[in-house]
Amino acid sequence: MKKNSKKALSVALCSFMALATACGGGGTKESSSSKAEETTKAAETTAAETSAAEAKAPYDKYEPVDMGGRTFTLVYNWDMIPATSDTVLDSSANQEMIGKLENLKRIEKKYNCKIQYVNVPYDQISEKLTTSVMAGKPFCDLINLSASQGMSAILANELLSVDEYAPKNADILNEQLVLKPVKMLGKNYFMEEFNLPISGIYIGFNRDMIKKLGLTAPDELYKKGEWTWDKFMEIAKAATKDTDGDGKIDQWGVGGTPGRLVPQLIASNDGFLLDETNKKSGLDDAKTVEALDFVNKIYNVEKVGYLVNNDPNDWGGNDGSFKDGKVALFYAETWMIPNSDPKLTYNYGIAPMPKGPSNNTDARYFLASGGVAIPRGVEKPEWAYQIFEELIDWCGADFSAKTDVTLQWLESIYLTEDDVNLTMEISKNCAKVDYYSTIPDYPLGNVINAIIVDGKTVSQAVEENKQIAQDKVSAVLK
Repeated sequence: MKKNSKKALSVALCSFMALATACGGGGTKESSSSKAEETTKAAETTAAETSAAEAKAPYDKYEPVDMGGRTFTLVYNWDMIPATSDTVLDSSANQEMIGKLENLKRIEKKYNCKIQYVNVPYDQISEKLTTSVMAGKPFCDLINLSASQGMSAILANELLSVDEYAPKNADILNEQLVLKPVKMLGKNYFMEEFNLPISGIYIGFNRDMIKKLGLTAPDELYKKGEWTWDKFMEIAKAATKDTDGDGKIDQWGVGGTPGRLVPQLIASNDGFLLDETNKKSGLDDAKTVEALDFVNKIYNVEKVGYLVNNDPNDWGGNDGSFKDGKVALFYAETWMIPNSDPKLTYNYGIAPMPKGPSNNTDARYFLASGGVAIPRGVEKPEWAYQIFEELIDWCGADFSAKTDVTLQWLESIYLTEDDVNLTMEISKNCAKVDYYSTIPDYPLGNVINAIIVDGKTVSQAVEENKQIAQDKVSAVLK
């Protein structure tokens, strides 16, 4: 699937030359040959110039600067590069990690600096950031934050916005071939690595089961514009049955953790949970309530939703309930689907969330992104940005080296090229930004439990929690 833009350019130029020679009209054989030679030379020159331009890495625009041996510290809550020394590379490192390490050493030499990655446990990052920024000595130059961590840091004025430090020729402000900005509370505070779109949230489905039922698969329904809540329920009802005659349901229509599934059903109806601009909760929004009615239909009315031990809060069990092949439709993210043994024993596919009746957009799932940020108080933050941009651009001008790695990972998980392409299409086109998850103790879980566990009506569950939700939002977004 790798594309060779240089080869494509050469082919295009050759085609153009052939057409020009064939359609040139009158003239002598010698003059035609001479013109062809001139055209060929011009084309070769153009191709060479284009190739040279393509080979120029984005970071080449930055001139070397002596940074005096400064150490740049990047904080994540996982290991970013393999264990290394000056001579030994961890044997588990793949080609991407080897490339990243070589690039790191190139940057250190170019700028006379040192780069260190520090792994800080997730539950300690925010405290360390706050304490150090308040003391006027940030404990790192760049820091990776989740959406909820990022929201807290922004509200506490602990982060710089991108426009406070990015040079005018920065990739993130121009081509965005390496980095793209992530906006929160109206400003770009975070940097996200540009890559193939893979952050989607899907409905996974058991293709074998649905075929056996004689029904059209969700991905085919989506392509025809017919993947709706009604079709979702049709499949779920047909799949929910007692297959061994013991009087107990042992095959189910819908699986997954309600705490993950419910927000995406709200998104698929174009509802919302947080309007950060107007500082408003959407828990009692009409489209949100309509989605909650559909949730009630799944678990209480049609009884097609499977829960491990009837517990909606068993996240680990419910997340993996699709793996034994007894569920037709299930909540899925790419990381949930095993790409190593034990793999799934049935044919499966993915589709976006089914479209709700009040949805007139492409929204099918909520997206709440954090990313890498620069703490307030970092010395020469423009240097920190420059170092980071070059670190992320470990493949230079050969961006296919990066995307090929991602593509190979997707191909190790999904069964067909159509599946791979659909995951990227959904990731690129179907997200709706909603940062409700950054609000501490937002009571969506209370609503879910009230409906599924306590058997309360949707109206009762929403009424009991709508003011709590608004109060939580107001407390954060003062």
